[in-house]
Amino acid sequence: MKSPSPRWRTRLVQRAVVEVLNAVYEADFRGLSYGFRPGRGPHQALDALAAGIYRKKVNWVLDADIRGFLDPWSHCSFAD
Repeated sequence: MKSPSPRWRTRLVQRAVVEVLNAVYEADFRGLSYGFRPGRGPHQALDALAAGIYRKKVNWVLDADIRGFLDPWSHCSFAD
């Protein structure tokens, strides 16, 4: 009889680690944090931003794309 694939064990351990880390760090996140959190995504972040803009007087909004920002330092040791 063929033994089961070890992948299911790896996935089980990964899921357990995710659950523990979520339980530990979820309390530290602010309510306005939407990145890489369970049950939160870009649509909820945009909805919260729109609600905040409508509630308060906003003089400006900054949109920044940092893609490629660290490219000049890609040869440095901290990028390894």
